[in-house]
Amino acid sequence: MSIIVILAILVILYFQAKNLFGDKAKLARMGIILLLIIGLLSQTIKVVPPGRVKVQDLFGEVKERVLYSGLNFVNPLVNLHEMSIRTQEYTMSSKTYEGSISGDDAIKGLSSDGILLPMDITCLFHLIPDKAPEVFSKVGLDYETKVIRPVLKTSIREVVSNYPMEEIYSSKRDSIAMAMKIRSVEKLKNRGVFIEDLLLRDVNLPKEVERAINDKKTEQQRLQKMVYTLQKEKKEKERKIIEAQGIKEKNRTIAEGLTDQYLQWYKIDMMKKLIDSPNNTVIFIPMGEEISPIIDAGVGN
Repeated sequence: MSIIVILAILVILYFQAKNLFGDKAKLARMGIILLLIIGLLSQTIKVVPPGRVKVQDLFGEVKERVLYSGLNFVNPLVNLHEMSIRTQEYTMSSKTYEGSISGDDAIKGLSSDGILLPMDITCLFHLIPDKAPEVFSKVGLDYETKVIRPVLKTSIREVVSNYPMEEIYSSKRDSIAMAMKIRSVEKLKNRGVFIEDLLLRDVNLPKEVERAINDKKTEQQRLQKMVYTLQKEKKEKERKIIEAQGIKEKNRTIAEGLTDQYLQWYKIDMMKKLIDSPNNTVIFIPMGEEISPIIDAGVGN
């Protein structure tokens, strides 16, 4: 409102120019008129930077018309309040300097099996431009603390209460984060804020629970190794059985083929090979009553 005071002073100077400036009153009045025009234009034309909107407040009444980025013509008497419509983030974390509030600010939710789980989350959101006057009028500029923070806490705790600890920590983490986002969007859709994404960044398990999970994983790995060993031994047993069956089948086939005629032929063939051998000692082993042993122990032919 300081510009109004300045303009009022310039108007007074205009009418008192003759008394104050004497012969130069006409020139002074021209200068005052020029200053009045510049002052009025400066209050009438407003520039809104990219990624921002401005809300108009005239004597305590918030106007519905939103000023978007670029040049805007406004009532010179209004007060303007700038608000961001860019993507912003709100983080609640157990790490001291990571969250929007310093210190341990992790959200603590109770799982369906009764375990209290501190969770680090980051919410990406933006102010809906058309809703800026409503948000400014009903909540103010600090809507992150008054609206977003409590809604996120409530939504996340409601979702977490439907799942056991193991699913939140591992198997259904992504789907649970999506359920948190959907619940938050539903609660904030009429509050002028749009949730772009909700990231479940970390689930901080109590030390005794984390120890129990590690012990369970170790036991599962040991059982898996035992199962593998048993399967390997079973395969080896099957291989040996098949091998033994093959040897048995081979021996049976050979036994069936060892007829008297085959053995007699084999014996004669061996005798022939022995006679043709450079070894002068020839031994014939009797295989029946018709053949007598013949031994030639002489040297040379």
